[in-house]
Amino acid sequence: MTSREEQFRQRLMATFRAEAEEHVKGIVQGLASVESSLEEGTPVQSDQLEPVYRQFHSLKGASQAVGFDDVGRICQAAESVLSTWKSDPTKANRDEVVHILEMAVQAASMLEISIPVGLELSEAPPSSEGRSL
Repeated sequence: MTSREEQFRQRLMATFRAEAEEHVKGIVQGLASVESSLEEGTPVQSDQLEPVYRQFHSLKGASQAVGFDDVGRICQAAESVLSTWKSDPTKANRDEVVHILEMAVQAASMLEISIPVGLELSEAPPSSEGRSL
């Protein structure tokens, strides 16, 4: 790889990681909204789920484009659950919200990005407590 190609690859990866971090932030914020509805006993709405689904979808495509196929598979699994919920929001439940959060944390870890402090769910897995992954 030439020096120019390496510089391009480094810029591409820096841009990708910055965008991936924004996707993960959006995912966690969206899941926090879903969790809040579940805890309050208010019905989860499709419009709460759609942004989370889109963030996973965007992260999947971007990850696969730069060679992070395992992250793409994690995102696809989360999309499958979210797709079911979008069809019937009453199927959303806290256990699966936590599981989807764990998927986001795993993807972030694989991409070496962090979960922003203060965006964790109330009983999130220990690895999501604002630490750099």
